Amino acid sequence: MAITKSGVVIFLVVVGLLYYGSAEKSKENERYNSLKSKPISELSSDDRSFIQLKDKEAAEKKISEALQRKKDAANELKAKKREEENKPKPLSEQVLLQNEVIFTCNDLAKNMLSYPESYNTEQTESGISDESGKKTYYYTLHFSGLNAFNVRGIHTIECYGTVGDRSRQVTYRTFN
Repeated sequence: MAITKSGVVIFLVVVGLLYYGSAEKSKENERYNSLKSKPISELSSDDRSFIQLKDKEAAEKKISEALQRKKDAANELKAKKREEENKPKPLSEQVLLQNEVIFTCNDLAKNMLSYPESYNTEQTESGISDESGKKTYYYTLHFSGLNAFNVRGIHTIECYGTVGDRSRQVTYRTFN
């Protein structure tokens, strides 16, 4: 890639402007520091207005920085809140019990068959019973499977679990 004369000139002008701006800023800072060290009574009205202008600029800069920090903190808080909302909530004990009863019941049904690969779910019923003062989750599974004569037979199994029982023990009974 060839560098043209006009490209070099533009680059040098940009560098010169940046240097001039930084040099001008350092001159202003030196003037401000020297004026700030003098008593106010010795300063001219231009010098006083210059100091007031610089003080006002510094105060505005501090305010804008504080507002930016406040905005950043609010955005960070929103992000944390969003993250908390998107985090998966732990399953309740009742849902865990229901899952345990359903999976155990399905496993028992498959294991009851002579040919477990022929297992087929026909119908299910589930709910919570409040008999004898205890909440009990029940799951009734009607399933079918093939026997040794290649005849499909339908069977029923009922599985139970007590809501609130931390061990999530499952009991069952079968019907033929």
